[in-house]
Amino acid sequence: IEIALPPGQAFTLFTPCGERAWAHGWDPQFPSPGADETEPGTVFQIDHGEHASIWAVSHCDPGKTIGYVVTTPDQCCGLISVTCRPSGAGTTATVSYDLTSLSSKADAELERLSNGRSAQVAPDEGAAADSAGDSTIAVESVTALGVPIDALPKLALAPSPCVRSYGAVHCWASPPLRLVTDDVDRDHPLVVGRSIKAEIGGGIVFRSNGRKAQMIRVLGPRGSPVGPIGRLRATLRPFVVRAEGCPGGRRDGRRGRRCRSNGARGGGGHLGPVRTDVR
Repeated sequence: IEIALPPGQAFTLFTPCGERAWAHGWDPQFPSPGADETEPGTVFQIDHGEHASIWAVSHCDPGKTIGYVVTTPDQCCGLISVTCRPSGAGTTATVSYDLTSLSSKADAELERLSNGRSAQVAPDEGAAADSAGDSTIAVESVTALGVPIDALPKLALAPSPCVRSYGAVHCWASPPLRLVTDDVDRDHPLVVGRSIKAEIGGGIVFRSNGRKAQMIRVLGPRGSPVGPIGRLRATLRPFVVRAEGCPGGRRDGRRGRRCRSNGARGGGGHLGPVRTDVR
């Protein structure tokens, strides 16, 4: 299937909720909704009128490929996978089916599927155009004084059901956003595309087409032994005992390399506290 969108955007059209943009009657119902609908193990149900099918995400490499285990009682069971690759037109999406009929009635349907299904699953031009408009959003983090900390220039969005009907308004959602404290956590390969460094008391800024759309404050945990923690700051003053070498000092042969205690005189070694403030 040729789709006039970059692979990352075309991929969202084949996610559980993304297919709503083009597949007539597609309305996934999640018995146990999770934060990320593309996470392997996610289960949802599709009502086809006379029968319903149960889908489970088997694997997912965001922006590239996603697979499902599909079971339709008394009809069929098997695997469906979608792979998106760059092409001259934008993206070539390959949809693969490996299904087994569970009844003689389903044989004809699977035969029709194998002969002509690919033409029917292609998202139409309208769906592609709708998806191109609001498929990413920029995310920035700032300190409490507004100093920039980090940024995600293009966080991918996918069509998502609205909490309630808003007429002609369409809703989109991103993968769960992770606020982290260092580069090691930020750049972990499993979450590198949705992690951003932030700090307590700072803020997260969302921009659409370069314009500021919203800003939220980064607060502490909502639940703790002392209740919700909002904006608290602390100054830690650790005392570190440091053992210095003893250039020019004497060594006790019976105790190997240990310096003999001679205080600070004669350039000998000493033990002393080192203080520093950590905010």
